[in-house]
Amino acid sequence: MRGKPGHGLVGRIVRSGRPDWTLTSPTTPCFCAARRQPAPHRSAVGFPLLSGGEAAGVLELFTFELAEPDEEMLRLMSVVGAELGRLVERARAEALVRAGEERYRLLFESATDAIFLESRDCRIMAMNAAAEKLTGTRPPSSKVRTSPS
Repeated sequence: MRGKPGHGLVGRIVRSGRPDWTLTSPTTPCFCAARRQPAPHRSAVGFPLLSGGEAAGVLELFTFELAEPDEEMLRLMSVVGAELGRLVERARAEALVRAGEERYRLLFESATDAIFLESRDCRIMAMNAAAEKLTGTRPPSSKVRTSPS
């Protein structure tokens, strides 16, 4: 769900970058996914999923009983949020790497200039279509792909 910046529990958490707790009235609605309808809750705790020092998201937990803030739980949530944030950060980095590899592959395959990739011992590991056309050959090993992976 998306919220207004700085509004409500989620907004406070995004703004501060720290876990927070809220106590509500018995009539404050929240959405209960199990019932697929609004349901009253009494307490809510949320914590940021930190990525690069910023909140990449907020995990919010609700209870139907009135529960006072628990400092130990908030500290634990900070640790969990930091770890989950690292997972988000890693997933974003992997997506960037995949996108870069795809751009490189497209460039390699569509280049009109001959491109050869050699190993450190000077063996041709791959060549693009323009290189194959120029030399009239394929890379020596049939196990070697003609485009980098």
